[in-house]
Amino acid sequence: MIQQIDEIPLSTAGKRRSYRENIRNDIREAIDKRIEKFEFLGDYNWKYLQSYAKEEADRIWIDTWYDIMREARVKHGLSGYMVPDYHDKGKYIKISSVKMDDRIHVYCQIDFDAPQQICGRLIEELIAQKEAREWAIENKDLGAHIGEVGLSTRAFTCLSRAGYKTVGDLEGKTATDLIKIRNMGRKSVEEIVGLMRRFGLEVEAND
Repeated sequence: MIQQIDEIPLSTAGKRRSYRENIRNDIREAIDKRIEKFEFLGDYNWKYLQSYAKEEADRIWIDTWYDIMREARVKHGLSGYMVPDYHDKGKYIKISSVKMDDRIHVYCQIDFDAPQQICGRLIEELIAQKEAREWAIENKDLGAHIGEVGLSTRAFTCLSRAGYKTVGDLEGKTATDLIKIRNMGRKSVEEIVGLMRRFGLEVEAND
């Protein structure tokens, strides 16, 4: 059971026999009701309460940013790496404990605006990257970096390790040249050839 509080920490009372799912349900209840500060009351084992609460906070953090980023991916047509800094979860839910004479008091503080703020910065960066990529393709900018033109991770990694930095570095290369690059597969070659053609680079038709 949870109780909303104005300041933390506060003392608690009641028997302390714990079940992990009860703790998780309490934190979910706080999230659903948008309670910013609350304390645990009732039938909990305080020895494990803080660790269980942290586990649930981590799960909620992951679920929250995933929902935000998934919505942004659909809304803005984004792709690529979309995981905010995991360590920023501390700005979302803070779980602390205070040792008292007969117990350890565990309390939680939730910042409901943090996930959107954290994810918002990444979303803005991805939108800017998408716009820059579209501009580079539209204007056939051969100086565009290969890491900023929408290549898959494998295709980019293979090219980067082989010394390719810009789209212009691909000029004059054939599919045969590309397939010889270490760890390069047929699908990656097809992807790169398609990119080259979008930038106006000719690739031998029979290659």
